[in-house]
Amino acid sequence: MDLLAVTSASSRRRIERARAWLETRERDEELLVVGATVDAANELVRQVASRSGAAFGWHRISLAQLVSIVAARELAHRGVVPLTKVGTDAIATRLIHRLRDEGKLGRYVSVSETPGFPRATASVIAELRSAGVRSSELEAVVPDLEPIVREYEHELAEGGFIDWSGTLELATSAISRPDRHRLVGLPTLLLDVAVRTEAEFEFLSAFVSAAQETLATVPAADIETLHRICDRLGFESRDLDSAAGEPNDALARLQRHLFNEHEQPPEIEGGDEIEIFSAPGEGRECVEIARRILSLARGGLPFDRVAVLLRSADLYRSHLVEAFSRAGIPVHFARGAVRPEPAGRAFCCLLDCAAEGFRLKGSPNTFRSARCLMLWRVNLPRRRFGVICGSRRTRRALRPRRWLAQANLRLCRCRVRTSRNLRTGPCARGVSGRRGDGNGYWSKPR
Repeated sequence: MDLLAVTSASSRRRIERARAWLETRERDEELLVVGATVDAANELVRQVASRSGAAFGWHRISLAQLVSIVAARELAHRGVVPLTKVGTDAIATRLIHRLRDEGKLGRYVSVSETPGFPRATASVIAELRSAGVRSSELEAVVPDLEPIVREYEHELAEGGFIDWSGTLELATSAISRPDRHRLVGLPTLLLDVAVRTEAEFEFLSAFVSAAQETLATVPAADIETLHRICDRLGFESRDLDSAAGEPNDALARLQRHLFNEHEQPPEIEGGDEIEIFSAPGEGRECVEIARRILSLARGGLPFDRVAVLLRSADLYRSHLVEAFSRAGIPVHFARGAVRPEPAGRAFCCLLDCAAEGFRLKGSPNTFRSARCLMLWRVNLPRRRFGVICGSRRTRRALRPRRWLAQANLRLCRCRVRTSRNLRTGPCARGVSGRRGDGNGYWSKPR
């Protein structure tokens, strides 16, 4: 059993090591990729497949999905239903209301009517159960909390429910059974999977012990997960940052040494710098961002070379709009890319049709919706531009022929019949059609 854990402060190095491990596997070898999210696992496998060709039998799931799959048979045998976070909060709210009427909350009665108390109680119960602490062990330590936990366990048993810690226990016991799930025992890649509780560690320990080979990538700042998988599971640890040497640019140095309390960064000469500032509120913070962008623009940096990355876009967007409008800075807001991106795939399909002489036949792309798309061809020297316009308002705004003549634009309209679900698989139904038929047509410009 080969157990290896690679750690780095750079996500690029961790992903490259995971990609190299996948590229050494056989194309038809069945293996398991467990990501921190499903999208992370899918993206990694997609990158390997685009470089090395198609592969079969590579399962991509998250830790929560893996636990549910392994415990599914035992859950069905016992007739219990897993609870979500909302269900756990609802049960906690109901039993607190009942215990308050019965006078069993003790010292918690003074705060029991506050809005956040049921949710906080549910979080405390979840942490205690994930650590393996039951209601019988709380009476001598926290006597006022013991009846709440006891009633919570009674609610679960009476309603036929099971929470996340109980699901982990069932999944851990199901791994050692002879009729275990077929995913147990496969070569496994753990892509930045955080192990936060003792129940998750017990499940991961049993799952890794049954696997043929395991590679785990761990961020350098996740000391808790590193301690659990290296010191307690016996993983061989390998630091990718030490092999890469000391970074030269300021951003890489900040990434490596910001949360590293055990290593003193060496002194370097002045050069590129990273400025960290704080503001008393979101509005003032956006004003300071606009002020720094104007300072960069006075130094010769164009506005289109500046980006503002937000963690909470909904919270900051209105403040940024006001700050940039007052500063006279042109701005474009985007919510990021979603894979697969319907608009991008539609645009690539239209470009393919243009390259083939505006013929739909043989195009490998699919669309998400069966609406009218428009392709504009701009006849400029040595360049061609394509713009997709799908909304009725945009078509109405671009209707005047005089404007089209001035811009030297000619309209090509396409109506296509498409697959109903873009995410079900690649190219579920191709786009085809002849000029003038009912399915689709292209009007080739003069």
